[in-house]
Amino acid sequence: MSKELEITKLRQQLEAALLASGRPVYIEELVKILKAKPKDIRNEIEHLKKIYSENSALELVEFEDSYMLRIKPDLVAIAKKFSEKPFLSKSVAKTLSIIAYYGPLSIKELKEKRGNVVYSHIKILEKFRLIKKQDLGTKKVYSVTDDFFKLFNVPQNKEELRKALFRNLQQLEERPKLP
Repeated sequence: MSKELEITKLRQQLEAALLASGRPVYIEELVKILKAKPKDIRNEIEHLKKIYSENSALELVEFEDSYMLRIKPDLVAIAKKFSEKPFLSKSVAKTLSIIAYYGPLSIKELKEKRGNVVYSHIKILEKFRLIKKQDLGTKKVYSVTDDFFKLFNVPQNKEELRKALFRNLQQLEERPKLP
């Protein structure tokens, strides 16, 4: 890999780490996780500072020996209007998972698995274009859309999707629980 590609990869990894953390991240953490030299990390952080100082809603903030990528203070109020509610509640996400895993499913089958809440869940999921209704003669069935696969970055092949969902579930169960 060329030096230029290595630098670009490191910059992208730094950006992803700082954005995902939601907190100040220490150089030592970055060195350990990204397996990079402190000098290279500091150089790329300086480069990112320049990028975010111009025409961006984000800013890179330096603390004593840590850095944080955050929304600029004058834009926080507008950002909060979009971030206060989760995209999907756990209950709606569970209904979506059932449709993805077992689908296509009729409303009757969904109701047997989830109860009467499916009616409101279907409205929400259709609004976000994550499920679609298909007419199969006298029966209407629900299945996930291509937007579902793009949004959640999961395979479209049913067997691969099931494996991915199972792996994700295992990873969630292996995570240490918060007190």
